[in-house]
Amino acid sequence: MLRTNWKQNGLSHGRIGALLRLGCVFLPLLVQAANLEVRPVTVPAGAMAQIRVELGAPLAVSVGSLRVELDGAVFGDIADVQMFSAAGDLLGTAEWDGRKAVVKFSSVAGGVGRIGGSPVMTVTAPVSGTAGAQGRVTVSALDWRDVAGEKFVVGDGLGMVTVGEAVVIEAVTRVGASSYRVTGRGFTAESRVTGEGMKVDRVAFRSGTELEVTVAGEGELTGRVFRVEGAEFVYAVRMEPVGGRRAFLPTQMYSSVEIGRQATPLGGGPALLFLENPHAVAVEVTGENFDLIGALSGRQTIVLPPRSLSENLRTLGFEATRSGGLLASMPIRAAFGRPLVDSLFAVSSGYEPFRLPAAPFSIPSTPIVFRQSGAQTVTLGVNGRTFEVTPIAVTTTERWLTAGVERQDSRSVSLSVRAEIGGMLPGDYLASVVVTPKDPGYEPQSIPVRLEVRAGEFIRLSPGAITLTSVPEGPITRAAGFAVRAENGASVPITLRTETDDGGRWLTVSTAATTTPAGPDVQANPAGLRAGTYRGRVMVRGPINEETLEVTLVVATPGVPVPLRLLSLTPGSLNFSRQVLAEGAPLSIGIQVTPFVASLGLAVLTESGGAWLEAVGSGSAITVTVNPRGLNLVVGIYRGSVKVSAPGAVNTLELPVTLRIWGGETEPLVVTPAAVSVADGQSGKFLVTSSGAPLEATALVEKEANGCALRINASKLMTPAEFSVFCVGPPGRYEGSVRITAGSRSVVVPVSVVIGPLAYTGLVNPAVVNTVANGASNRLGALAAGQYVALHGVGKDRQVTFDGLPARVLFESQFQTNVVVPEGVRGRSSTTIRVGSGEAVTVAVEEAAPGLFTMDGTGVGQGAILNQDNAVNAAERPAARGSVVQIFATGDGSVPGASVTIGGIGAPVIFAAVTVPGLFQVNAVVPEGVASGAAVPVTLQVGRFQAQTGVTMAVR
Repeated sequence: MLRTNWKQNGLSHGRIGALLRLGCVFLPLLVQAANLEVRPVTVPAGAMAQIRVELGAPLAVSVGSLRVELDGAVFGDIADVQMFSAAGDLLGTAEWDGRKAVVKFSSVAGGVGRIGGSPVMTVTAPVSGTAGAQGRVTVSALDWRDVAGEKFVVGDGLGMVTVGEAVVIEAVTRVGASSYRVTGRGFTAESRVTGEGMKVDRVAFRSGTELEVTVAGEGELTGRVFRVEGAEFVYAVRMEPVGGRRAFLPTQMYSSVEIGRQATPLGGGPALLFLENPHAVAVEVTGENFDLIGALSGRQTIVLPPRSLSENLRTLGFEATRSGGLLASMPIRAAFGRPLVDSLFAVSSGYEPFRLPAAPFSIPSTPIVFRQSGAQTVTLGVNGRTFEVTPIAVTTTERWLTAGVERQDSRSVSLSVRAEIGGMLPGDYLASVVVTPKDPGYEPQSIPVRLEVRAGEFIRLSPGAITLTSVPEGPITRAAGFAVRAENGASVPITLRTETDDGGRWLTVSTAATTTPAGPDVQANPAGLRAGTYRGRVMVRGPINEETLEVTLVVATPGVPVPLRLLSLTPGSLNFSRQVLAEGAPLSIGIQVTPFVASLGLAVLTESGGAWLEAVGSGSAITVTVNPRGLNLVVGIYRGSVKVSAPGAVNTLELPVTLRIWGGETEPLVVTPAAVSVADGQSGKFLVTSSGAPLEATALVEKEANGCALRINASKLMTPAEFSVFCVGPPGRYEGSVRITAGSRSVVVPVSVVIGPLAYTGLVNPAVVNTVANGASNRLGALAAGQYVALHGVGKDRQVTFDGLPARVLFESQFQTNVVVPEGVRGRSSTTIRVGSGEAVTVAVEEAAPGLFTMDGTGVGQGAILNQDNAVNAAERPAARGSVVQIFATGDGSVPGASVTIGGIGAPVIFAAVTVPGLFQVNAVVPEGVASGAAVPVTLQVGRFQAQTGVTMAVR
């Protein structure tokens, strides 16, 4: 029988890693065939049609060209052409004359066509004619190749645009940090706007041809689809084309550029400078020319209008073959090269952002100090003028610390810095405020911050949970109250608030007590509630921390019992260790049972050694005690368990307990490696073993690393145990140590720390996120907590946050970063993503967003599936009917109700759960009635959410 977790079914770490790399890190490994598709659309006569060209299956295209021809019976002359790349490194040109266009492009990272459901190109043209008339659109791909130069087989596309009454979007223009103007035809006051991967906060109706849309958060949404009542429009930064021609430039932005002596592209000849101003205001650009012997021959200044390309695509006289430079009042996009014979232009390797010699701001040398929570204003001096005023981004290294720009002018910058210490233990904490100039060439600068948390003012609640009972439409039910006290017995201020899982207002708490000690009353009003179980919380906030009282309301119909199911024990197992014949006090630990119940039944069982295990319960709290005294237990391992039941519960829970008795001298501790190095904010890991015998290992910081605060991921673990140590502080070199103690042994682990400024990459700073895709399916759209996602764009940073919550980074390159969405976004309707100090991108959040992993990473074709014998499913290794296959996906498998079909037939699911963070596994039985084949369709649904189609497996 197939077991139900990755260790038991033979799926190793290495194999999981291989499947994930195939799914969301590497480019497709095999050259594939795909067809171009032209999405059909209906457009009123006289309106502008955006014709959307897509691929039937994702490909990672590095270089190629496209030809488009529109039917003259319906279409007017082409007004614009746009191309889209997931990596943000697109280079190329589009040229059109009348109703024909030729597009030539390149993408070093293979970003064109890489994201399923995202367009490759859009063509905009006016539509005319009578209702019902149809205009043919033909599009063909010429010589498309991948990053290795291998040729793709791509079929021509054919589509129709119909003339008729319909809602149509003609243009989307960004008018503010988070607002967009949507223009088109057929809008009404009831029109609603939705979009892929973004949350629309507000829609304002201006007229039948204009809507104003506000989205959650700030950020550039290039490549995202806006929808109004069936009409769709792919948004791109709106730039006016120049004379039937458009240049596609990389997303990296430059304020200063140096073109050196090696910058002559392609070995000689005239060079062109392509400039693009994506801003809503004009940008002034000053350029310098050098003659053939290197002497300064002149300086030229031009003004780039808002949303424009440089006039005629050649400016500032950059046709000399030597060197020159430019300076822009705001960051702009640029590419330096010369046209090739096919009009595609190349970027010169000598074109790099200019590295400015000095920091633009003076940073305080002494730390900012907080005692408990608070806020301070910090002033930075400006070291001369750079261009006008250098814009900055402000980030922090710890979640308890926030900072932002309060005021900025040509003389100084004021930062607002705030510390919030909710839930933090007493002690001193170190962090940094990182100020990053947005102009490339400047290094980030850090301001050290120290937080001093005093003991004694922490509040505690007793009990931690209560249960109330009532009947439908019954009277208000009151609890006897709960106690709130300060840890040092002092009188401290408190505030109280309530929330419920269903959003109802049945839970209230008295707020008469505003200081500790206090005994607030809790009451529940069942009016309007049906029979069932309801859950809520009372949150009590003190000066330092916030504590939560869990409240359960059981509304029962008289005479009809409400089924009770015990859900979980926290923790789920216990390990103890004791020296043989030791006379120390008994070892005890508390266990919580979910949900809260009035009383518990406990049954204790030991496999050997006698009555060394005890357990007592009070409400939903259990205390488990190990007391081997007087039993003459010899050296060895003893196992037992505690079975937990409750009156009326339909199930029981079992708590495994292990006791290890060791001799006078325990086995030597082995720490691998013997010394740990930590670099640039990363964590250093070391493994602690004790000759294979489990011992409780304690890790404590023995020596702080000077100005850097050493932190350990856990204080106690059972061996073999892996500890992680990290350090937070300003740039510098530090030395510290950690002491590991287990049994009678102790080992000191030296820790070396090197924290440096962020490495300068030569690319965009800060990073730009263009698209957010499911890490398995490669599809755009909403995401879920705990999901693998791939952030496509340009630039990278070790810090990726979702609503300020740090995300675990699995892979990073200049064009793609893969992360796991933090659990903290669960329950939210949208989340704001930042890579480092880059612009925010807002993406919608759902309960689940399932995606199936495939072997080539495209999201279609052969799935990443293991057969019952753990062989990778393939045409040469098909799965037998009636056997169990292991299907791997992402997108939160904790949502109940996973269902699978194989060949269109429901496949019984025998196991579905998250096995490692971000990855969930579904074990399903191949139906007996399914037809055999090398490409049998597989589908997955989690709750009401459907994974992508087009995934297959082999069946015999």
